[in-house]
Amino acid sequence: MPAASQNGTRLSFSGEMTIRTIETAHRSLCDKLQSGDGIIIDVTEVGDADLTFIQLIEAARRTAAAQGKTLVLAAPASGGLRSLLDRGGFLPKSDGEAAAFWTHNGGDV
Repeated sequence: MPAASQNGTRLSFSGEMTIRTIETAHRSLCDKLQSGDGIIIDVTEVGDADLTFIQLIEAARRTAAAQGKTLVLAAPASGGLRSLLDRGGFLPKSDGEAAAFWTHNGGDV
């Protein structure tokens, strides 16, 4: 999935993405969803993250799909974020759509 080549508004997250900072991330994501048809999310600079961030992105992905909009990652989740996805059970082989979103490889986790 060549996410970076998709058209859309880019939204970058960096640093700590935890329950302490999720409100700001939520507001930014909602603003972008309302203002356009596509969003490219860059999570390459996310440091410490917890499940609230994963849940926010998953909810936004599903909301965008329900509204006929696109929401993609600029690059596959890696490092600590990928580890969190694995530990949190967000990459089950049975859900190819979620795995493809997070890893860009169609469920080959």
